[in-house]
Amino acid sequence: MDNSNELLDLVDEKDGVIGTVKRGIANQDPKLIHRAVAIAVFNKRGELFLQKRSAGKDVEPGAWSISCSGHVESGFGYDESAHRELEEELGKDLVIKPIETFLCRYPWETEMTRLYKGYCEGPFNLQKEEIEDGKFFSHADVEKLLRNKKEKVSLLLREILKRMRWE
Repeated sequence: MDNSNELLDLVDEKDGVIGTVKRGIANQDPKLIHRAVAIAVFNKRGELFLQKRSAGKDVEPGAWSISCSGHVESGFGYDESAHRELEEELGKDLVIKPIETFLCRYPWETEMTRLYKGYCEGPFNLQKEEIEDGKFFSHADVEKLLRNKKEKVSLLLREILKRMRWE
């Protein structure tokens, strides 16, 4: 699925819209700040659902990442984009609440990311083009995953884990 021509809103460091840019360009220029969403889905036991990005992804293929994430298309808001990503990637529309909005700087792009938290036991209908695998992890299991040099962990997940209060 080539979505490099999808339009994204360009924003300043205070999240004010200053223009638009094609996704393919935004994803290659760290000076172009654009909006994204990330959703952390927990179960009743306080475990966090993580997805393993598919091997076909252009950025961080095969890396474990947050439950669900994606870009905010131009003209859309954070909330509706978060619900769209949940439906597309996990096959669910959940009650979610925003936690915070923060700037994520990667070597290849810069995103103004709004982080959400939600609760669900599953099961999930994973979007196979995006997600190779997914499962719930305890806090101890995530700590182990971060130390394991054999498994890739996305920069987004590392950034979120620094900011998010564990259940």
